[in-house]
Amino acid sequence: MALACPIGYTCPDIDEVIRSVKSVLETTKVIKSKLENVDEQKMSPNMWVEFIDSLKDENYEIEGYLYSTEKKMEALRDANEKLREWGLDANNKVDELEDKITELEEDIEGLNEANAGADL
Repeated sequence: MALACPIGYTCPDIDEVIRSVKSVLETTKVIKSKLENVDEQKMSPNMWVEFIDSLKDENYEIEGYLYSTEKKMEALRDANEKLREWGLDANNKVDELEDKITELEEDIEGLNEANAGADL
């Protein structure tokens, strides 16, 4: 009746998700800055193509972060489910043991009373 936790530490995974979210936020700041600082009057057609390509690159970067974050969050969901099931099982075992202890204490009390009556 081992009660060993079925999953490892999830904090490093949570830290990874947080880093990924922060990276998305930083990338959106870069995109926003590019959009705010573009000088439409000075942009040649080739410059527009380069500008749009750079925005596409930033977008692909965001998609990569979000894809890996989604996978990590699903892994965390699975770990959370296993941990919840383990906790409920452990709680049920504790309840069973408490009932057994109560039963044994009552048996001991009954034996003590029987022995006390026999001594008289």
